[in-house]
Amino acid sequence: MPEGIFSRDLQRFYSRKSVLPSWKFVVDVLTEDITFNGVDRKVDPLVKKIFKILSYHHVVDVTVPSYKFNIEKTMYGAVARTFPTLSHDGFVVTITYEDDANGDILLLIQLLQQTIMKTTGLYTRLNENRVGDIHITLYNYVGRSVCTWKAKNAYFLGSDDITLSYTNNDTLKYPLRFGCDVIEFEKDFDTESTRADTNLFGPITRGIGVVA
Repeated sequence: MPEGIFSRDLQRFYSRKSVLPSWKFVVDVLTEDITFNGVDRKVDPLVKKIFKILSYHHVVDVTVPSYKFNIEKTMYGAVARTFPTLSHDGFVVTITYEDDANGDILLLIQLLQQTIMKTTGLYTRLNENRVGDIHITLYNYVGRSVCTWKAKNAYFLGSDDITLSYTNNDTLKYPLRFGCDVIEFEKDFDTESTRADTNLFGPITRGIGVVA
């Protein structure tokens, strides 16, 4: 029986309540040459080199996209019946990098632009304009991996204009946008949880490996 706002149920909830920090994550870009959907992917060697130079602390934030849905309507006389439909033109992952004293991120932006358009003004081949796979891993407060998003076969979509100013003392940060067709979501399996795992992005994984 409820006992007001300080009921035993409420106290039990807060005694067991846990939260996930938004700042405890790692972003890794894997640039191996692999075969994806039957096509041999070739990543520019300079792009590979600069991503190996970068450390995890260069990333200050990341945005993971979700599916978006529209409302469709069918009229039955004066009565409307609505239902959701998928509105999807690919995913865009935005990673904000903070530059270092060597300007490594500025160099990275120039190299990523050349994965799309060569210095000669020609487009690169379709199997050569990919950057790699972007892995975003979220951790809890004790450092345990909670889940991982994998943006597969990502390509560069540009960055914001660079603004230099005498009016502030902020560091240089650049939001880099990457497109992809597939994002896999892998939830680390919690043996103490009885909740059903759901996944909108693709296959559910528990621990290591994909559950078919």
